[in-house]
Amino acid sequence: MTDKAIDFSIFELLRAELGGRLSVLRCTKATLVHISHTLEDIVLTRRIPAMIFTGFQESSHWRQETQRYRALARVAQQVCIFAAKPLPHDSTVDALQVALSGDDPLRQEWFVVIVSTTFSVVLCGQDRLEASTSEATRQFDTFWTFEPQIVAHVLDLLEIVIDHYRPDRLGQFQAARQNYPPHPPDAEIVTAFTTELIRFEERLNQELLRAEAQARAGAERFRQVVQSINDHIYVYAFLADGSPQQIYVSPNWISLTGYPLEKATVDWDFWPSLIVPEDR
Repeated sequence: MTDKAIDFSIFELLRAELGGRLSVLRCTKATLVHISHTLEDIVLTRRIPAMIFTGFQESSHWRQETQRYRALARVAQQVCIFAAKPLPHDSTVDALQVALSGDDPLRQEWFVVIVSTTFSVVLCGQDRLEASTSEATRQFDTFWTFEPQIVAHVLDLLEIVIDHYRPDRLGQFQAARQNYPPHPPDAEIVTAFTTELIRFEERLNQELLRAEAQARAGAERFRQVVQSINDHIYVYAFLADGSPQQIYVSPNWISLTGYPLEKATVDWDFWPSLIVPEDR
C-alpha cells in the first residue's frame, strides 16, 4: 500500500465529464446513509450476487455498521471499503479494504456503487465542508444514477484507485468485475426501491404533522397563560453585533401602558424609557 494520494476526485470528474447529464442534488449525510442502506438492503434481503463499493470519511462508520458490512460480505462477491483511516482490527471480512492517505480527494466523498445481476447504481456525494450542527446534517453535493454507462465509468475510476493503493488485489477485482457487467435495473428492483422511498417520505410527513400539531398546542397554552396574568411579558434576543431583536410582546401592552403596540415593536428604547430608574 502506498502513502501517496491519487490526484482526482470521482465526484469532480463526473461533474466535469458529464456536464448537464446529471443533476447535482444537495443532500445531508443522513439522507446519503438512508439511500445507501436502502440499496444495500435490496442486495441483503434478496441475496443478490453483487459487487459493492462503499466509501466513507472515517473508520468510525465501520464500527457503527460492522454487522451490516459483514452480512453484505457474505452475500456479495466483493465488498470494497474506502476509509480515511485504517479499519479496526475486528473488521476482518471477505472484503477489499483501502485506507486513504491524508491528502486524498476521496476522503471528502461518500459513495456507494453496486453492480449485480439485477441492477447497477452509483451514489456519489462530495462534502461541502460547511459548518453543521451535527454529523447527520453535514451537507453533500450528490450525483445519483442507474445509467449503466456511468456506472461502468465509475468502476474504471475505482480500478485506478485499487491499482494505486492495493495493486496486489487488482487482478482479483478485474476478474470479479467481468461477472457483473452494468446493465439497466430490473423493474421489480426499481419498484421496491421507490416504494421504500415513498414509505420513508410518508413517515417524515406524519412526523411533521405531529410536530406542527404539538407546536400549535404549545402556542395556544402559552397564549392562555399570558392572557391570565396582568404583567407585561416581552422577550428580546441580542444579536452578535449587540443589536436587539424582538421575539415576543404580550398583547396586554395596550391596556397596561395606553400606548399603541407599534411603540413596543418599532422603538427598542421606548419601553425602557417608561421604567422608573430603580426598576430599570
